[in-house]
Amino acid sequence: MENDTVSFRYRELKLNSDKLDFLYHLSTDAIYKIKSANKSFLRNEINSIKLLNDKENGIAALIKGNIIYFEDSVALIKSYFLKSFNILKNYPQNKYYGFSIKALSAIYYDLGIKDSTIYYCALGLQNALKNKTDVSEAYYNLGSQYYFFSNINDAIINLEKSAETGILLKDYKNTALAFKILSVIYRDQKTFDYMALCDTSLYYAYKTKDNVQITEALYYKIQCLILQDKTKEALSYLNISKSIFAKDPGNLYLEINFNRAAAFYYSEIADVDKTLFHLQKTNLLLNGISRVSGRTGRGYNNIGNACLSAKQYKLAINYLDTAIYFGEKYNDQALLWFAY
Repeated sequence: MENDTVSFRYRELKLNSDKLDFLYHLSTDAIYKIKSANKSFLRNEINSIKLLNDKENGIAALIKGNIIYFEDSVALIKSYFLKSFNILKNYPQNKYYGFSIKALSAIYYDLGIKDSTIYYCALGLQNALKNKTDVSEAYYNLGSQYYFFSNINDAIINLEKSAETGILLKDYKNTALAFKILSVIYRDQKTFDYMALCDTSLYYAYKTKDNVQITEALYYKIQCLILQDKTKEALSYLNISKSIFAKDPGNLYLEINFNRAAAFYYSEIADVDKTLFHLQKTNLLLNGISRVSGRTGRGYNNIGNACLSAKQYKLAINYLDTAIYFGEKYNDQALLWFAY
């Protein structure tokens, strides 16, 4: 029924520009792409559309890369994104040029290639500032990558700019995300009131009226409370996340955010069975909608640690060995330190 509705809406479109916009937005929706029928629809339509010029070929290449992002070889995906970028850079004011830059930064991040990831994020920021579009998001993308690659000073500079411009431009989503990572940074450094930043992130998440953003912020709020031994208060926020998910049980992102928050909470109160259940559920869901990357290893590390707490040593070793494999493959030194 869902696919029939989408197909009907698509058939009503007459202009190539409208059709490509429609297909692009579907191709970036991870939840939509899980079902094979939906992926077949995307493939059939992008291959049958009659492209009229070079720019449309560039957009089509970007869509094709998105369609296979979770299931095909990185080399093929990167080739589509590079083709798109090399065409669309001739149209620097077109929004799809910016989208092609973000696509390349994402694939290089998944490959664990720091210099290329930072290069394309910085190029994305330059493009956003020039065209005066999505500036807060561009600052956030660059700042978050600096953080993931452990360049904390540059991360703080760009995340603070993201929050500043996000508030000014009412881009509450990226404002919330920027405050979230700033909270994590200062929590780890123990140099600032990280709880205040966490609360600010939650405040702006609620302003988005987007339950995915809200439950994401709730997850970090729960972490901060548990680190302050406020388990009762953490449980109240976990129940909020659970109630949001219960109202929209088909939303996988809500399910992921609830399960990982639950895993964190139950590990703190030493409920090993529930911790393992929610960790394994989280990993299963993430593997369904994301490309295997360095982040995957951290999920295996979390499950391994939960198995250790449960004194299931053989199972723990299997999970931690897998975490080490991903840590070595993607040169994630922090993960290797924890896993070993």
